[in-house]
Amino acid sequence: TSSVAKKELDDLDRWKEEHRPGPIKLTPQRLGGKESETQARQKQQMTLMQSKYQQKYKREEYIRTKKAAEEAEILKKKAIQREKAERLEAKKRQGEMQRREMYFEDQYYKTNELLNRLDLGLPKSDSCQIVNHGPESTAW
Repeated sequence: TSSVAKKELDDLDRWKEEHRPGPIKLTPQRLGGKESETQARQKQQMTLMQSKYQQKYKREEYIRTKKAAEEAEILKKKAIQREKAERLEAKKRQGEMQRREMYFEDQYYKTNELLNRLDLGLPKSDSCQIVNHGPESTAW
């Protein structure tokens, strides 16, 4: 069995040798385009600087948008607080108006009650009526 394996390996090596690709024949050509090495380096440096500026611009733009969003959020919160304060103030004013209205209403009823009592004529002992007897009855 080892001789069969050795024979197969030899056959494989022979077949590989026979079917080996030949040398590649390419005509030499100049690589790197038409610009010189210094021009290529300058272009590379310029591209690098541009990308740095673009990154810086993107960072600044991100910071600007973030600040604008934060400012909008702050303004929104302030508007909500202002609305709450205005509602509270309106509620206070309404309460004050109701209180005043009730006070004036109560005062009106009490005044009317007093006037009605005076009109009905309370017993003379309860009232402090000053009877005007005319000019001849004065003690002066």
